[in-house]
Amino acid sequence: MQDIYTLDAAKGRTVLAGRVILDEYVRDVTDAHYMRKLGAYGIQADAFATIADYGTKYVLLRKQASSERLYSAFIDWVQYGVRRNYGHGDQIFLQLRYMHPRRQPAHHQPKKMPPIGEVQQVLF
Repeated sequence: MQDIYTLDAAKGRTVLAGRVILDEYVRDVTDAHYMRKLGAYGIQADAFATIADYGTKYVLLRKQASSERLYSAFIDWVQYGVRRNYGHGDQIFLQLRYMHPRRQPAHHQPKKMPPIGEVQQVLF
């Protein structure tokens, strides 16, 4: 297990962004983390680059209020994520339509995960 930290620009301090456990990035979210404008949840861009370095295959968002679990394939964040900054620093957002209550295959099935350099070119 590896804790991932990021700078939250609005709070002006470093915060825990989530944890990488085996091939999965796990993050606890609240209703305040949901970006209604996009219908999406986000991951800080610097944390996103770090979890890509770990070879992450899945993202698990655990909603604290309801115990609901939202799984998504990391490659879907790469393919369908959008980069935005709404005051907390640059984040990669993925819409709920790409998330499921249990692990699912990626919406886009590449033959293999692109090298981190290609991930960075797409998102950064």
